[in-house]
Amino acid sequence: MRTPELTSTLPLRCRLAAWLMCLIASVSLQALAQTSAGTSLPPAITAEKVRAEDPEVLRALAGWRLESLLGKPLAEVPLEGGQPGRFRAALLRDTVLLEDLLTALPDTPDAATRAIAVLHQIWTDDPACRQQGLWRRFAVGTAAAYAKDVIWWGDSKTPLDPLAMYHDFKTAHAEKKLFACFNSLPAWQMVFVAGTWAKPDELQWARADKDVQPYRTWKKVFDSSDLITYQDVNPNNGVSLFTDSLQFYEGHPYTLQSMRQFGGVCGTVARFAVGVAQANGAPSMPSGQPGHCAYLQLAPGGQWLIGNDISGWEQSYEHPGILIPWGPHALFLKLHTDARVDEAAFRKAERLCWLAAGTSGQEKLSLLKEITEQHPLYYPAWRAWIEVLAKDKRMNPIRKWHGLVKPVLKDYSVPLLALEKLSGLPIPQEKRYKIVQVQTGKVLAVEGGSADSGARVVVADDDGSPSQQWRFVQKGGGMQVFNVQSECVLNVTSNSKEPGGAIIIYNATADLNSSWTWVGRPKHRRLKSQSSGLLLDVGEDGKVIQNKGRPNDDNQSWQTVAVP
Repeated sequence: MRTPELTSTLPLRCRLAAWLMCLIASVSLQALAQTSAGTSLPPAITAEKVRAEDPEVLRALAGWRLESLLGKPLAEVPLEGGQPGRFRAALLRDTVLLEDLLTALPDTPDAATRAIAVLHQIWTDDPACRQQGLWRRFAVGTAAAYAKDVIWWGDSKTPLDPLAMYHDFKTAHAEKKLFACFNSLPAWQMVFVAGTWAKPDELQWARADKDVQPYRTWKKVFDSSDLITYQDVNPNNGVSLFTDSLQFYEGHPYTLQSMRQFGGVCGTVARFAVGVAQANGAPSMPSGQPGHCAYLQLAPGGQWLIGNDISGWEQSYEHPGILIPWGPHALFLKLHTDARVDEAAFRKAERLCWLAAGTSGQEKLSLLKEITEQHPLYYPAWRAWIEVLAKDKRMNPIRKWHGLVKPVLKDYSVPLLALEKLSGLPIPQEKRYKIVQVQTGKVLAVEGGSADSGARVVVADDDGSPSQQWRFVQKGGGMQVFNVQSECVLNVTSNSKEPGGAIIIYNATADLNSSWTWVGRPKHRRLKSQSSGLLLDVGEDGKVIQNKGRPNDDNQSWQTVAVP
């Protein structure tokens, strides 16, 4: 199920900008001057020349930014084989290549070092990537994707070969097996094609399999998840996926082919759709949600959507092993995309932010102010100001932050939510949901509206009270379901493992009987106890219990509805 698009509004951005500017105006220049400015900028790189887009200054700025990110000169980055000297010289004199690489990379020295090594490997092997165009963009995207090891999902430990991946896509392109959208993807979106966890032979299978063929258009490819049989027990041998995953797949490695043959749960549904999309050149990635696995997809029209969704953008995160620009929350992917609708404006903001990183005092403050006024969606400039707030000992940044965001929480726009979630400061309000039983339309509630630990959970007619509203919080491999009124969690009484065990609310603990996962497809989602392996069900008296699963039984099926 796809969620409606979240949008940002200009009035909200203007209000947010104004509030933050007023707040930052109170910060002393002395505090700003004490913040680390990093490596000093060469004197020839000035704000005036950067704004004027002087070609030599832009090239020098990008080269300085790369080396300051590395923490050492490019000449000291170890490179194997080929002609390292020629490669380094070519990289440092090519502004477009430098900027493409920098805007695709995560902001850490180790990632930059790894990416440069991968890019050198491809540059040495394939002269086609040395000129501006498709294969340079894909080489940069591959290098950024492999800024840390990309691990094969078949055994969750074998690193994949970036050069083999690069050449697989070159061959598929020559054979006209990739979607047309691949030809126009910018380097930073190529990351979400090259970063596939499948081996080249799996990608080749996905391009050729007869069952997959009806889904081989950009519009339909994400519905390829329909090919996965949703089951957690192998009907041939009775082995549970959660008990012995190797035997569930009857000794076969975890590949696109075995996913198609044996099925699986939400992780398999998401990974299959992602793998098939990536095989055909469409950007996609798995996304973690509380107790669930969804996936993010770049759809025709350039918007990112969520597939196999339960919790929406607010509770979607980068899956381990995926590198999203600006940070790990899935909203960064959408925010980054929105910020790049005007690519020229984005590049100007990016350069000025690099410049600000090499300055201090009034100059730093002025540059950050200029960026946020001219490009309000450019998050790194806001983050730099938030860091200034947090370092000023005279201020209480949490109180100030709450004061800023409370008046506009009702709008809950993408930029605001990203700023809240990713600033490192507490969020004053979490998203709340009703949990609706599909069969009756009644909602999950606490009996009598009680806030007492140990109270029974029932289904009841919706009265809009907080005792009928819930929050989902990621906890390890599952999630805890908090009652809004009591702040107690959904719990299996006495850690029961038996069908019919009562469901209650209880003080939050780390016990597995307070941990749940979503199972099933969106129309028949079910809540499964991680302790007992049984499903949330409703008895004849309307009291909620745990029980054995019954396929497609609407008595065990639940939908989440966000509370405005």
